[in-house]
Amino acid sequence: MYCVPVICLFLGPKLFFGNVAQLIETIKNVLTGSSEPPVVVIVDFTLVMGMDSSAAHAIAKLKKIFHRLFHVEVSIFVTGSGRGGFPCEYALSEALSPKAANHVATAGLDYNELITIDGPAQHGPDDKAPVSPVLPGTISISRGSSSVRATRKLTTKVDGRVCESLDDALRFAEDILIVRVDSSLETSTDTLDIDYVSSIEMTIEDEQFYARKFLRELLPEDDDMIKTIDTLLKVMKREEYRQDETLWETGAKSDSMKLVICGELVAIIEDTGATEVVQRGNIVGELGLVHGTARLTTLVCSSEKAVLYSLSKSEFQILKKKKPNVALAIHGIAIRYLAHRVQHVNNRYFHTTLPV
Repeated sequence: MYCVPVICLFLGPKLFFGNVAQLIETIKNVLTGSSEPPVVVIVDFTLVMGMDSSAAHAIAKLKKIFHRLFHVEVSIFVTGSGRGGFPCEYALSEALSPKAANHVATAGLDYNELITIDGPAQHGPDDKAPVSPVLPGTISISRGSSSVRATRKLTTKVDGRVCESLDDALRFAEDILIVRVDSSLETSTDTLDIDYVSSIEMTIEDEQFYARKFLRELLPEDDDMIKTIDTLLKVMKREEYRQDETLWETGAKSDSMKLVICGELVAIIEDTGATEVVQRGNIVGELGLVHGTARLTTLVCSSEKAVLYSLSKSEFQILKKKKPNVALAIHGIAIRYLAHRVQHVNNRYFHTTLPV
Protein backbone atom coordinates (compact mmCIF):
# COMPACT_ATOMS: atom_id res chain seq x y z
CA MET A 1 0.00 0.00 0.00
CA TYR A 2 1.35 3.44 -0.91
CA CYS A 3 2.23 5.62 2.06
CA VAL A 4 2.60 9.41 2.07
CA PRO A 5 4.97 10.17 5.02
CA VAL A 6 5.22 13.94 4.40
CA ILE A 7 2.76 16.40 2.84
CA CYS A 8 3.80 20.00 2.13
CA LEU A 9 1.18 22.72 1.74
CA PHE A 10 2.27 26.04 0.18
CA LEU A 11 0.12 29.07 0.98
CA GLY A 12 0.04 32.48 -0.64
CA PRO A 13 -0.06 35.31 -1.27
CA LYS A 14 -2.95 36.83 0.78
CA LEU A 15 -5.25 35.07 3.26
CA PHE A 16 -8.52 36.70 4.31
CA PHE A 17 -12.04 35.72 5.30
CA GLY A 18 -13.07 35.29 1.65
CA ASN A 19 -10.61 32.54 0.77
CA VAL A 20 -9.48 30.90 4.01
CA ALA A 21 -12.57 28.66 4.28
CA GLN A 22 -11.94 27.34 0.78
CA LEU A 23 -8.27 26.89 1.66
CA ILE A 24 -9.04 24.77 4.73
CA GLU A 25 -11.51 22.70 2.73
CA THR A 26 -8.82 22.10 0.09
CA ILE A 27 -6.36 21.02 2.78
CA LYS A 28 -8.95 18.58 4.18
CA ASN A 29 -9.46 17.15 0.69
CA VAL A 30 -5.72 16.69 0.25
CA LEU A 31 -5.44 14.80 3.53
CA THR A 32 -8.58 12.78 2.86
CA GLY A 33 -7.23 11.80 -0.55
CA SER A 34 -4.06 10.27 0.92
CA SER A 35 -4.11 6.47 0.86
CA GLU A 36 -2.38 6.48 4.26
CA PRO A 37 -2.38 9.22 6.91
CA PRO A 38 0.79 11.30 6.52
CA VAL A 39 3.26 11.22 9.39
CA VAL A 40 4.23 14.87 8.85
CA VAL A 41 2.31 17.83 7.44
CA ILE A 42 4.23 21.05 6.67
CA VAL A 43 2.34 24.29 6.10
CA ASP A 44 4.62 26.87 4.48
CA PHE A 45 3.77 30.58 4.90
CA THR A 46 6.88 31.85 3.08
CA LEU A 47 4.85 33.20 0.16
CA VAL A 48 2.06 34.64 2.31
CA MET A 49 2.37 38.42 2.38
CA GLY A 50 -0.49 39.08 4.78
CA MET A 51 -3.40 37.62 6.77
CA ASP A 52 -6.39 39.29 8.32
CA SER A 53 -7.52 38.31 11.82
CA SER A 54 -10.27 35.95 10.65
CA ALA A 55 -7.82 34.01 8.50
CA ALA A 56 -5.28 33.84 11.34
CA HIS A 57 -7.91 32.48 13.73
CA ALA A 58 -8.88 29.85 11.16
CA ILE A 59 -5.25 28.82 10.65
CA ALA A 60 -4.88 28.43 14.43
CA LYS A 61 -7.53 25.69 14.28
CA LEU A 62 -5.68 23.74 11.60
CA LYS A 63 -3.34 22.02 14.04
CA LYS A 64 -6.22 20.40 15.91
CA ILE A 65 -7.70 19.31 12.57
CA PHE A 66 -4.40 17.68 11.58
CA HIS A 67 -3.90 15.82 14.86
CA ARG A 68 -7.46 15.05 15.91
CA LEU A 69 -9.24 14.33 12.63
CA PHE A 70 -6.45 13.03 10.43
CA HIS A 71 -4.12 11.51 13.06
CA VAL A 72 -1.09 13.41 11.77
CA GLU A 73 1.85 12.80 14.11
CA VAL A 74 3.84 15.96 13.34
CA SER A 75 2.57 19.32 12.09
CA ILE A 76 5.01 22.09 11.18
CA PHE A 77 3.97 25.67 10.50
CA VAL A 78 6.77 27.56 8.68
CA THR A 79 6.73 31.34 9.07
CA GLY A 80 9.22 32.31 6.38
CA SER A 81 12.68 33.66 7.17
CA GLY A 82 13.71 37.10 8.32
CA ARG A 83 10.35 38.54 9.39
CA GLY A 84 10.09 37.45 13.02
CA GLY A 85 6.87 35.47 12.76
CA PHE A 86 3.68 35.07 10.77
CA PRO A 87 2.61 38.02 8.57
CA CYS A 88 -0.35 39.13 10.70
CA GLU A 89 -1.13 41.22 13.76
CA TYR A 90 -2.76 38.27 15.52
CA ALA A 91 -0.34 36.32 17.76
CA LEU A 92 -0.53 33.19 15.65
CA SER A 93 2.66 31.60 17.02
CA GLU A 94 1.20 31.70 20.53
CA ALA A 95 -2.19 30.49 19.32
CA LEU A 96 -0.58 27.47 17.65
CA SER A 97 1.28 26.62 20.86
CA PRO A 98 -0.20 23.78 22.96
CA LYS A 99 -0.15 26.19 25.93
CA ALA A 100 -3.06 28.00 24.27
CA ALA A 101 -4.96 24.81 23.41
CA ASN A 102 -7.88 23.60 25.50
CA HIS A 103 -7.11 19.95 24.86
CA VAL A 104 -3.36 19.54 24.89
CA ALA A 105 -3.44 15.76 24.66
CA THR A 106 -5.24 15.84 21.33
CA ALA A 107 -3.76 19.06 20.01
CA GLY A 108 -0.17 17.85 20.27
CA LEU A 109 3.04 18.53 22.16
CA ASP A 110 5.19 21.49 21.19
CA TYR A 111 8.72 20.44 20.18
CA ASN A 112 10.11 23.60 21.76
CA GLU A 113 8.53 22.62 25.08
CA LEU A 114 9.96 19.14 24.68
CA ILE A 115 13.45 20.63 24.47
CA THR A 116 12.96 22.58 27.69
CA ILE A 117 11.31 19.77 29.63
CA ASP A 118 13.06 16.67 28.37
CA GLY A 119 16.13 17.89 26.52
CA PRO A 120 19.10 20.17 27.09
CA ALA A 121 18.31 22.92 29.59
CA GLN A 122 17.77 26.41 28.24
CA HIS A 123 19.01 29.17 30.56
CA GLY A 124 18.62 32.92 30.74
CA PRO A 125 21.47 35.44 30.90
CA ASP A 126 21.95 34.85 34.65
CA ASP A 127 22.28 31.09 33.97
CA LYS A 128 19.77 30.37 36.73
CA ALA A 129 16.20 30.00 35.62
CA PRO A 130 15.44 27.83 32.56
CA VAL A 131 13.51 29.63 29.87
CA SER A 132 11.65 28.36 26.81
CA PRO A 133 13.22 29.29 23.47
CA VAL A 134 11.21 31.90 21.56
CA LEU A 135 10.72 30.59 18.03
CA PRO A 136 8.28 32.09 15.50
CA GLY A 137 7.49 28.74 13.85
CA THR A 138 5.79 25.84 15.60
CA ILE A 139 6.36 22.09 15.55
CA SER A 140 3.64 20.00 17.16
CA ILE A 141 3.87 16.26 17.84
CA SER A 142 0.98 13.99 18.78
CA ARG A 143 1.39 12.52 22.25
CA GLY A 144 2.00 8.79 22.52
CA SER A 145 3.19 8.52 18.91
CA SER A 146 6.39 7.11 17.47
CA SER A 147 7.32 10.65 16.47
CA VAL A 148 7.40 11.75 20.14
CA ARG A 149 9.93 9.03 20.88
CA ALA A 150 11.93 10.01 17.79
CA THR A 151 11.84 13.67 18.86
CA ARG A 152 13.19 12.82 22.30
CA LYS A 153 16.15 11.22 20.54
CA LEU A 154 16.67 14.36 18.44
CA THR A 155 16.65 16.63 21.50
CA THR A 156 19.76 14.84 22.76
CA LYS A 157 21.63 15.99 19.64
CA VAL A 158 20.50 19.61 19.25
CA ASP A 159 19.58 22.43 21.61
CA GLY A 160 16.81 23.81 19.43
CA ARG A 161 15.21 23.78 16.02
CA VAL A 162 14.09 26.83 14.08
CA CYS A 163 11.62 26.12 11.31
CA GLU A 164 11.49 29.55 9.74
CA SER A 165 12.28 28.11 6.31
CA LEU A 166 10.96 25.17 4.31
CA ASP A 167 14.48 23.72 4.14
CA ASP A 168 14.66 23.59 7.94
CA ALA A 169 11.21 21.99 8.12
CA LEU A 170 12.11 19.35 5.54
CA ARG A 171 15.34 18.52 7.38
CA PHE A 172 13.40 18.11 10.62
CA ALA A 173 10.81 15.90 8.89
CA GLU A 174 13.59 13.79 7.37
CA ASP A 175 15.25 13.38 10.76
CA ILE A 176 11.94 12.35 12.34
CA LEU A 177 11.34 9.69 9.68
CA ILE A 178 14.90 8.35 9.97
CA VAL A 179 14.86 8.09 13.77
CA ARG A 180 11.38 6.53 13.72
CA VAL A 181 12.84 3.66 11.70
CA ASP A 182 16.17 3.29 13.49
CA SER A 183 17.48 5.70 16.13
CA SER A 184 21.04 4.58 15.41
CA LEU A 185 20.92 5.87 11.83
CA GLU A 186 22.69 9.12 10.95
CA THR A 187 20.54 12.24 10.69
CA SER A 188 21.34 15.76 9.57
CA THR A 189 21.55 16.82 13.23
CA ASP A 190 24.75 14.79 13.60
CA THR A 191 26.64 17.19 11.35
CA LEU A 192 28.16 20.46 12.49
CA ASP A 193 25.48 23.12 12.85
CA ILE A 194 26.16 25.80 10.24
CA ASP A 195 24.57 28.63 12.21
CA TYR A 196 26.85 27.93 15.15
CA VAL A 197 29.91 27.52 12.93
CA SER A 198 29.29 30.76 11.03
CA SER A 199 28.93 32.65 14.30
CA ILE A 200 32.45 31.63 15.35
CA GLU A 201 34.01 31.97 11.87
CA MET A 202 34.19 28.97 9.56
CA THR A 203 37.48 27.49 8.58
CA ILE A 204 38.18 26.85 4.90
CA GLU A 205 37.67 23.15 5.62
CA ASP A 206 34.20 23.90 7.04
CA GLU A 207 33.32 25.97 3.99
CA GLN A 208 34.51 23.24 1.64
CA PHE A 209 32.45 20.68 3.55
CA TYR A 210 29.26 22.69 3.13
CA ALA A 211 30.09 23.64 -0.47
CA ARG A 212 30.31 19.94 -1.33
CA LYS A 213 27.13 19.20 0.62
CA PHE A 214 25.15 21.95 -1.13
CA LEU A 215 26.45 21.00 -4.59
CA ARG A 216 25.50 17.36 -3.98
CA GLU A 217 21.96 18.52 -3.25
CA LEU A 218 21.83 20.63 -6.43
CA LEU A 219 23.53 18.37 -8.96
CA PRO A 220 21.99 15.25 -10.52
CA GLU A 221 23.27 12.09 -8.86
CA ASP A 222 25.39 10.15 -11.33
CA ASP A 223 28.80 8.49 -11.61
CA ASP A 224 30.50 11.81 -12.43
CA MET A 225 28.94 13.90 -9.64
CA ILE A 226 32.00 13.79 -7.32
CA LYS A 227 34.36 14.69 -10.17
CA THR A 228 32.03 17.52 -11.20
CA ILE A 229 32.03 18.92 -7.65
CA ASP A 230 35.83 18.67 -7.43
CA THR A 231 36.19 20.51 -10.74
CA LEU A 232 33.80 23.28 -9.72
CA LEU A 233 35.47 23.86 -6.36
CA LYS A 234 38.85 24.25 -8.10
CA VAL A 235 37.59 27.09 -10.29
CA MET A 236 35.11 28.79 -7.94
CA LYS A 237 36.48 31.82 -6.09
CA ARG A 238 35.71 32.59 -2.46
CA GLU A 239 33.98 35.94 -1.83
CA GLU A 240 33.02 37.58 1.43
CA TYR A 241 30.38 40.29 1.87
CA ARG A 242 29.21 42.39 4.81
CA GLN A 243 25.74 43.63 5.71
CA ASP A 244 24.18 46.06 3.20
CA GLU A 245 26.91 45.45 0.58
CA THR A 246 25.48 45.19 -2.94
CA LEU A 247 26.57 42.19 -5.01
CA TRP A 248 24.96 43.51 -8.20
CA GLU A 249 22.23 45.87 -9.34
CA THR A 250 19.30 45.44 -11.70
CA GLY A 251 20.39 45.65 -15.33
CA ALA A 252 24.05 44.87 -14.60
CA LYS A 253 25.97 42.52 -16.85
CA SER A 254 25.81 38.88 -15.74
CA ASP A 255 29.37 37.76 -15.20
CA SER A 256 29.09 35.03 -12.55
CA MET A 257 26.91 32.67 -10.54
CA LYS A 258 27.36 32.29 -6.79
CA LEU A 259 26.77 29.54 -4.22
CA VAL A 260 25.79 30.84 -0.77
CA ILE A 261 27.89 28.99 1.81
CA CYS A 262 26.81 30.94 4.90
CA GLY A 263 24.88 34.10 5.62
CA GLU A 264 21.85 35.45 3.82
CA LEU A 265 21.13 37.65 0.81
CA VAL A 266 18.02 39.52 -0.26
CA ALA A 267 16.94 40.03 -3.88
CA ILE A 268 15.04 43.25 -4.61
CA ILE A 269 12.86 43.81 -7.68
CA GLU A 270 13.35 47.53 -8.25
CA ASP A 271 10.13 48.15 -10.20
CA THR A 272 7.83 46.69 -7.54
CA GLY A 273 9.83 46.73 -4.32
CA ALA A 274 9.17 43.00 -3.87
CA THR A 275 11.93 41.12 -2.06
CA GLU A 276 13.01 37.53 -1.63
CA VAL A 277 15.47 36.05 0.84
CA VAL A 278 18.27 33.87 -0.51
CA GLN A 279 19.51 31.44 2.11
CA ARG A 280 22.60 29.26 2.38
CA GLY A 281 22.74 26.32 -0.01
CA ASN A 282 21.19 28.28 -2.88
CA ILE A 283 22.80 29.38 -6.12
CA VAL A 284 22.12 32.83 -7.59
CA GLY A 285 23.00 34.19 -11.03
CA GLU A 286 22.90 30.83 -12.81
CA LEU A 287 20.49 31.98 -15.53
CA GLY A 288 22.61 35.03 -16.38
CA LEU A 289 25.72 32.86 -16.52
CA VAL A 290 24.15 30.31 -18.87
CA HIS A 291 21.92 32.54 -20.99
CA GLY A 292 23.71 35.90 -20.77
CA THR A 293 20.68 37.88 -19.59
CA ALA A 294 21.25 41.04 -17.56
CA ARG A 295 20.54 40.96 -13.84
CA LEU A 296 16.80 41.06 -13.17
CA THR A 297 17.14 41.96 -9.49
CA THR A 298 19.37 43.91 -7.14
CA LEU A 299 21.15 41.54 -4.76
CA VAL A 300 22.24 42.74 -1.30
CA CYS A 301 23.88 41.03 1.69
CA SER A 302 21.25 41.07 4.47
CA SER A 303 23.22 39.23 7.19
CA GLU A 304 26.18 40.45 9.21
CA LYS A 305 28.42 38.40 6.94
CA ALA A 306 28.00 36.16 3.91
CA VAL A 307 30.49 33.79 2.28
CA LEU A 308 29.91 32.85 -1.36
CA TYR A 309 31.75 30.66 -3.86
CA SER A 310 31.62 32.30 -7.29
CA LEU A 311 31.98 30.82 -10.79
CA SER A 312 32.98 33.51 -13.28
CA LYS A 313 31.85 33.80 -16.89
CA SER A 314 35.42 33.29 -18.12
CA GLU A 315 35.85 30.07 -16.12
CA PHE A 316 32.47 28.87 -17.36
CA GLN A 317 33.56 29.41 -20.97
CA ILE A 318 36.70 27.35 -20.30
CA LEU A 319 34.57 24.57 -18.78
CA LYS A 320 32.37 24.54 -21.88
CA LYS A 321 35.45 23.84 -24.01
CA LYS A 322 37.49 21.57 -21.74
CA LYS A 323 34.90 20.03 -19.39
CA PRO A 324 31.59 20.04 -21.29
CA ASN A 325 30.03 17.57 -18.84
CA VAL A 326 30.61 20.04 -15.98
CA ALA A 327 29.19 22.92 -18.03
CA LEU A 328 26.19 20.70 -18.80
CA ALA A 329 25.68 20.19 -15.06
CA ILE A 330 25.50 23.99 -14.63
CA HIS A 331 22.86 24.09 -17.36
CA GLY A 332 21.00 21.42 -15.39
CA ILE A 333 21.00 23.60 -12.27
CA ALA A 334 19.62 26.53 -14.27
CA ILE A 335 16.85 24.31 -15.68
CA ARG A 336 16.06 23.02 -12.21
CA TYR A 337 15.59 26.54 -10.83
CA LEU A 338 13.47 27.54 -13.84
CA ALA A 339 11.28 24.46 -13.38
CA HIS A 340 10.84 25.36 -9.72
CA ARG A 341 9.63 28.85 -10.65
CA VAL A 342 7.18 27.52 -13.22
CA GLN A 343 5.78 24.87 -10.85
CA HIS A 344 5.16 27.45 -8.13
CA VAL A 345 3.90 30.30 -10.32
CA ASN A 346 0.37 30.04 -8.93
CA ASN A 347 1.70 30.62 -5.44
CA ARG A 348 3.55 33.79 -6.35
CA TYR A 349 2.74 37.37 -7.30
CA PHE A 350 2.84 37.63 -11.07
CA HIS A 351 5.61 40.26 -10.93
CA THR A 352 8.01 38.42 -8.62
CA THR A 353 10.82 36.10 -9.56
CA LEU A 354 13.53 34.15 -7.86
CA PRO A 355 16.80 36.06 -7.89
CA VAL A 356 18.86 35.66 -11.04
